[in-house]
Amino acid sequence: FGFYRLVCENGLSVPLKGFQSKDIKLRHTPGNTNSAIDTTMKTIEVFLENAPKVAASYTELMDRKLQWDQALQLIADVIEETKFPKKSEEKVIERLTLEHKEMKLPINDFLVYNALNHTLYNLDTQMKTHKRDKVDQQVLNFLYTR
Repeated sequence: FGFYRLVCENGLSVPLKGFQSKDIKLRHTPGNTNSAIDTTMKTIEVFLENAPKVAASYTELMDRKLQWDQALQLIADVIEETKFPKKSEEKVIERLTLEHKEMKLPINDFLVYNALNHTLYNLDTQMKTHKRDKVDQQVLNFLYTR
């Protein structure tokens, strides 16, 4: 268990790299119950200790409010400065429009990130998941350091 990111509207999700907890692998052996419970509880404690740090990083992005024209410029800057597929800018803007205008979500750095992330993981391309993950990390790094 750990943090998972929704990558498709059908419910497909993937572990958030760097934030997943260790898999718990236990043998189904009689008498192993206490060990299984201890291992599970320790893993849950580690996850709960780290959860606020992960959430805080996204809260920082949510706190950075934007106007529509600033969001469009930010998208252009991210695409220019990262390996995000340049031909996908229109799809990113479509997603941002949907989330802001139709879903009535406030524009901020997180909404821009979400539009970029959604587009990246829903592109009809041969880009492998690990390459998408690298681009996604570049996008996050750009947003955090701007």
